[in-house]
Amino acid sequence: MRIAFGLHLDGLQPEAPRTRAGAATLGPKGLLDVLETQLGLRVPAVHPSEAAFSYLKYLRDSNSPDRFYRRSLDVDEVNVARTLLDWREQWYEAGWDGTFPDDAPGRLADMAAVETLAVDCVPPSVGERLRRVAETLSERTTQIECVELHTPFEDFPHAWQRVLEVLPCTPSPSLELAALAPAGSDLACVQTRLLEMARDELPGGGVRETLKGDGSLIVVKAASRDLSADAIAEYLLGPGAVAETLVVAERDGVVLDNAFERAGLPRCGFVHHTRFRAATQVLKLVLALVWDPVDPHRILQFLLHRVAPLRPWVRSRLAGAVAESPGLGGPKWTEALRRIEQLQRERYEATDEDVLALRADIAYWLEGERHDARAGA
Repeated sequence: MRIAFGLHLDGLQPEAPRTRAGAATLGPKGLLDVLETQLGLRVPAVHPSEAAFSYLKYLRDSNSPDRFYRRSLDVDEVNVARTLLDWREQWYEAGWDGTFPDDAPGRLADMAAVETLAVDCVPPSVGERLRRVAETLSERTTQIECVELHTPFEDFPHAWQRVLEVLPCTPSPSLELAALAPAGSDLACVQTRLLEMARDELPGGGVRETLKGDGSLIVVKAASRDLSADAIAEYLLGPGAVAETLVVAERDGVVLDNAFERAGLPRCGFVHHTRFRAATQVLKLVLALVWDPVDPHRILQFLLHRVAPLRPWVRSRLAGAVAESPGLGGPKWTEALRRIEQLQRERYEATDEDVLALRADIAYWLEGERHDARAGA
C-alpha cells in the first residue's frame, strides 16, 4: 500500500485525490485509522462531548482550594473541562508522557495530579493513540510499502514524527523548492536568489545583480491603494492576461475588486473582515447605558452578551430580573442582587470584601451616573 500523506490532506483538496487499489491520499485522521486497523489497535468511536464530561469527573475528584482552575470550575465547569482537555491533547501530541518534574510550575503539577486519575479512564487522545501505534510498530508490521510526505518531516508534531520514523517514508518531489520560472528570466533570477538566501548560501546577501527588464517581474508603486488597484486592472485588460494571471491580495482585496468592476473585469470575491466583533459590540452597549432614561433592551443585550465584563453567573441572574421586570431598581432587581450575594457567600465562600467588590462592580457598569441624551455626557 502506497500512501500520500500530509497535515492538510484530510480536507477537501483542489484536485482529485490519488486514491485507488493499493494507493491512498490521507491526512492525519485517515492515516491514524489505517494504522490502527492494520495493527489491531482500533478504539471505539466516542462523541467529542464524552471525553470532556469524562475528564470533568476527574477535575472534580482532584479539585481542592489550591488548584489553579478551582474558581473557574465553580463558574463554568464544562468549558473549563474542554479547555484543559484541549491542553492535555496538545501536550500528548507534542510528546508528553503524563508527568512533570517535581520542580514544575504549579499549574503543570496540578495537571499532572489530574492525569494520575484520568490517564486510563478518559477516551485516548490522538497523541496517546499515536504513542501506542509507535510502540506497536516495533513489534508488528503493516501493509504500507511507502509513505510519500507532502508536509516537511520537521513540521509534524512529535507524536507523528515517532510514527513516521518507523514507517518507510520519502519526501514528495513537491517539497523540493526550486526556481520554476523560465531559465534566464528576471523572475528566475529573483527566485534563485531567494532560495539561496533561505539556505544561507549567500553570506551578506551575495553580489548585487541587475535585472534585464524582460517583463517577467514587475514592481508597481503608487501614491494610494486605489491607483495601484487601477494599474493592476489596466494590466489585466491586455490580451489573454486574465486567463494567465493569478491574483493574490494579502490585504485590501475589496479595493482591488472595486477596480476590477470599474474596468469591466470579474470580481475575485474579496471581503472585509467583519466589524461586528464581540469587544466592539460590548463597547457600544456600554456607551448606550449612559443615557437617561436607560433603555431596558440595551440592558438586557449587555447582560446576555458573552464577553460582557460581569461574571456569567451574575449576568444571567440580573438578565432574568430585567426580563421579568424591565428596568433597574425594582423589586425583581433588588431580589436578584440579594440572591447573588447569597450565592456568592454559600457557593463561592466569599468574604464581606468580595461581596462589596462585586456589588461595586455591578453598580459601576449598570447603576452609574446617567446623562440627558440631548445635552450630552
